[in-house]
Amino acid sequence: MSQVTLKWRINQLNQFQSQLKSQFDIILKSIFDPIILVCIFMTFISGLTWIYALSKFNLNSIYPFIALTYVLILFLSYTILNEPYTTKSLIGSLLIVVGVFLF
Repeated sequence: MSQVTLKWRINQLNQFQSQLKSQFDIILKSIFDPIILVCIFMTFISGLTWIYALSKFNLNSIYPFIALTYVLILFLSYTILNEPYTTKSLIGSLLIVVGVFLF
């Protein structure tokens, strides 16, 4: 979810890009943006959760579930960010879901 929120916020900040003088200003504005800071923190927590999962389960058991994030991102980017999807991405997502559940 942090990646979708991050993309949403970057899109908002890019609307005001013409007001900023340089790429450095854009980066500085982005780094200190509260929403982006929360996204970075959420990503850090995700990393800690992954470390915990690795300590409790075999990698070959839990790694296939990482693939489900691609399906979730496709859905969220379409519904929240209004990004288009293709037939290939839908078929790929279906294959990922089937593959994880067959595993």
